[in-house]
Amino acid sequence: MDELRRVAEAEGVSMKALVHKATIHSLHERRVQTATKRTVDALAEVNKRLAEL
Repeated sequence: MDELRRVAEAEGVSMKALVHKATIHSLHERRVQTATKRTVDALAEVNKRLAEL
């Protein structure tokens, strides 16, 4: 908790704002990972179908 308080003070924001920012960043990262996995899966399916031709 002290670490969080120090970071908030260093960035000049409230702890609540810092936690909110970290939460938004975490959610965005999860969305990017999910989208990347879907893209990789779709490309694998395309390659599989092309190999069958």
